[in-house]
Amino acid sequence: MYLVSAKNVKTLITVEGFEVLANLPEKILQTYRGVNVVNKLFDEAIDTELSLLDKKVDLVYIDGQYEKAAVIHYFNRVLPFLKRGAVVLFDDISWSYDMRDAWKEVSRRLEFSDAMDLGEIGVCIVKQGAVNDNIEPKYWDLQPILGRARIGDPHGWKK
Repeated sequence: MYLVSAKNVKTLITVEGFEVLANLPEKILQTYRGVNVVNKLFDEAIDTELSLLDKKVDLVYIDGQYEKAAVIHYFNRVLPFLKRGAVVLFDDISWSYDMRDAWKEVSRRLEFSDAMDLGEIGVCIVKQGAVNDNIEPKYWDLQPILGRARIGDPHGWKK
C-alpha cells in the first residue's frame, strides 16, 4: 500500500499466480487509483500487462519462485521494459543457496550501475548510460551494517 500511496506512482501492477492470494490485495488496494492486480503466472503477465504499457517501468520487484533459473529468467524477461535508472528488487536472496547463487549472478550483470546486498533483499539500479560499456556494477555489501542474513536450508530444496 505504501508504494501506491506515493503521489508520483501512476500505475502499480502486482502479479499473483494463485487466485486466492490475488484476491487479498485486490480487495485492499481497490480504493487506490491505478492499481491492477493480475492473477496470472509471471511470464503471462509480462506478455499481457507490460507489453501494453505506454512507457518503461521504474520499479520491478521480483519475488515468488525461489530458484536461480527462474530469477534469471524473469529478470531477462522484464529487462526490455525497464527504463534507465530503474530499480530492480530481488526478494529472498538468502532463502537458499540456489537463491544466493542467483543473486551473485544477477548482481554482476552489466545492465546495472549498482547492486546492494541487504541480506534478504537485493537492490539493483539499471545504468543511466551505455549498458554495453563492460563496466561491472559497484557492489554494496550492507550486511556488515544491517546484520548477516542466514542462508536458508529449506527441507528438500536443492543446494
